[in-house]
Amino acid sequence: LFQPGHCDLATWVEQRLTAALGSDAADEAILCEAQVANPFNCTVSDLLSRIAVRGYNIRKEFDDTKRGSPLPLEDCTYLLSLMTDGVTSTQSTCQTTAGEWHAQCSRMALVLEALTVDTSWELGVMCRLAVQPSSTWDMPTCADVVTSTVAQYTTLTACSALNRTACVSNFCEIYSQIDWRAHPYNLFEEPAAGADPVFAEDYILPGCEVFDEYPYDADLCSRREDVNAYCDCLCEAVPTV
Repeated sequence: LFQPGHCDLATWVEQRLTAALGSDAADEAILCEAQVANPFNCTVSDLLSRIAVRGYNIRKEFDDTKRGSPLPLEDCTYLLSLMTDGVTSTQSTCQTTAGEWHAQCSRMALVLEALTVDTSWELGVMCRLAVQPSSTWDMPTCADVVTSTVAQYTTLTACSALNRTACVSNFCEIYSQIDWRAHPYNLFEEPAAGADPVFAEDYILPGCEVFDEYPYDADLCSRREDVNAYCDCLCEAVPTV
């Protein structure tokens, strides 16, 4: 898992945990690891390395490809499993073979489990879409997809820092992503010949129908009245309200 040459293993894992999970969850995990007295038998470090690598790979794939990229089903299944069943298994191993499982590690377990259903965590929302149909993970709603997508971009509370070109690009990218993700058929590989798709081509997440009323058009987005209202007025006004 370790790629030498730039930093030590702990820093390498920490950077990837933070990129994948966000700083709050990563900090809780790192604090748990620091409490482990017998790392050879209490394999928290191994668990966190696996979460870091798999989560970072998914995060990087999302960042590199965005619209048009199919969801990484196997990676998503593995990541969600590591953050729930993987933590439970590690706790059992630590308690059985090392006689330890610290309160901070129990806190980490709660934080990681909560993160898997946190609507502001983009990886979690998109991965829960990837594993559908599933009896284990609830189907994300339109509001979940919108919330997790918008959380990755500059919003009205901070867009005054952007020049106008960057502002328009920012909001058009938000619309592009929501439009793409509102139609889950877009997010999966083409089904094999004769196989049914996971979602019908015309299926839209309930609640996202409004986006079909004003379909995204990359060539026309910069002319949208709402985008221009954001960048010409609301970006400056909202922070003062």
